[in-house]
Amino acid sequence: MPLRSVDVSRLASICLLLGLTNLCVAEEATVAVATNFLTTAKELTKQFELDDEGEIKLVSGSTGQLFAQISNGARFHVFMSADQERASKLVSQEMAVAESQFTYASGRLCFFVSSKRRLDEAPDAILTDLLFDHVAIANPRTAPYGDAAMEVLAKVGLVEQDKSTKVITAQNVGQAYSMVATGNSHYGIVALSSILDGSVERDQYYLIPSRLHKPILQDAVLLMEGADNQTAKRFLSFLASDEGKAIIRSEGYKLD
Repeated sequence: MPLRSVDVSRLASICLLLGLTNLCVAEEATVAVATNFLTTAKELTKQFELDDEGEIKLVSGSTGQLFAQISNGARFHVFMSADQERASKLVSQEMAVAESQFTYASGRLCFFVSSKRRLDEAPDAILTDLLFDHVAIANPRTAPYGDAAMEVLAKVGLVEQDKSTKVITAQNVGQAYSMVATGNSHYGIVALSSILDGSVERDQYYLIPSRLHKPILQDAVLLMEGADNQTAKRFLSFLASDEGKAIIRSEGYKLD
């Protein structure tokens, strides 16, 4: 006689009560992650799942887009923002668990040059002395890396009215990187993590001095949808662990 189907969450609860952990269905957690961090999140997920029965599903997009989806009821368990502001807003709106919020990474910006346009100038001279006709950045309205890029351009005077530099906005920082990598834009301001992921030649990029923009502090938070999701909680703990931090640093991020 075939066994009747049982509600998965009820089965998991019964297994937990009886101590039959090996019979429990692995709990899945859905993590909304900013585009710039997707590759790193994949590496973290891979390592996390080696020692944990839970499963992580990643959904990526610009921070602004993900924030809007969560605000409109998207069923994510964890939000890995590319800024602090939107994670804090979710807490203030009681859509996230306040005590769970923490900074998991600090981003770094690079000036990226297409392989069709190599530069010989010293790094500190490129943005201040070189006049370029256009530059690709992430949309500053929805992507913190784009907002920081605009801050850089403003500080070096390249978005003043008497300058001819045209700012091309991509949907997210990953798309801005792709525009330069494919030669559709000769120049871009992108995340260092994208550069390292793409194995870009060293003479095609340089780190933009941090003094030219405010810190890009990226916060993670447990959403109310995931308040009872143990896999989501363990994944956040893994992010903050020494092992998690080592992976994050290896991908080009700072940890302040």
